[in-house]
Amino acid sequence: MKPLNLTTNLIKSAYQELLLPAHLTEQHLLQVLHMALTRRVDYADLYLQKHEAESWFLEDSVVKEGSYVIDKGFGLRLIHGQSVSLAYSDDINGKALNQAALQARSILQQGNQKNIIASAASAEPSFFTE
Repeated sequence: MKPLNLTTNLIKSAYQELLLPAHLTEQHLLQVLHMALTRRVDYADLYLQKHEAESWFLEDSVVKEGSYVIDKGFGLRLIHGQSVSLAYSDDINGKALNQAALQARSILQQGNQKNIIASAASAEPSFFTE
């Protein structure tokens, strides 16, 4: 019996659930990281997520309430010394990823310590620094 290649299956699943619906490729993610990196960035990481949850409330074997939630989005973190710049969005798309890379880089380069947070429900990324 051939063992399952868990890593390959997880990568395929991530591609199908996160990148394919947004018409993105691994190459685009690499371009976003390259755009974010400058000589003043020591470390960068990009994460994409999708979470689905379903719940039911029963009373005397009768469904009284039900809910189904899908949360998805991405986060980009840049680090230089003790400074951290974070950008995130609830919408995974090329425009939001590119904007996040440019804004996170700009915030980090300026040494800006104020928080910049946009509406979490918008398709535009939100930004803040620690």
